[in-house]
Amino acid sequence: MTRDEVLAFVKANPVAFMATVDRGKPRVRAMQTALVEPAGLVFCTGVQKDVHQQLVAGRSVELAYWDAKKADGVRSCIPALDSIASSWPDGR
Repeated sequence: MTRDEVLAFVKANPVAFMATVDRGKPRVRAMQTALVEPAGLVFCTGVQKDVHQQLVAGRSVELAYWDAKKADGVRSCIPALDSIASSWPDGR
């Protein structure tokens, strides 16, 4: 799939299963994709949540999207996230 095809798939199927690592153990949760842009995907979570701490500590994530109607999916491993702190307007 091309990048544009992946982004179109994500727009049509915005719920992802996000995998992170916490103290050497995998953690998976469903996450709603808040925004799909050519530059990337945006997820929202609170800074007090475990998932935020795991993303900051591990700096990598794997996403799996699924279209149940077509029995088709997309999986992507993102080796390095952009700075999470810089995504906050006030630098938190």
